[in-house]
Amino acid sequence: MSGTSQNIAVTATAAPVVMRVRDMDGVAMAGGTVTVYEALYSWAPPCSPHGRCAQAHLIERQTLTLTTALDGAVSFAPLAISGEATNLVGLATTGDSSVLNFAIEQHP
Repeated sequence: MSGTSQNIAVTATAAPVVMRVRDMDGVAMAGGTVTVYEALYSWAPPCSPHGRCAQAHLIERQTLTLTTALDGAVSFAPLAISGEATNLVGLATTGDSSVLNFAIEQHP
């Protein structure tokens, strides 16, 4: 796995998110289906200890359906807007119960 937690400057490009699907014995699962849900929000600074937090605006959502390669890997470019400070929240699922959360912050 790589790219599942990134904190980068607004001028940078996020690295691809790479995941590998394995069975319960650790064997790579070729031809498996992975569904990826992404929600891209406008960037908001961390909440102060007092008062209310600013609500981040939902900019875009996307769902991807990917098929694993022979080695069980899937790779995709995360949703982004060039030059915009954003927070991406994502979830990848496969099978009945396998879930992986990922997040990418592009800060000013």
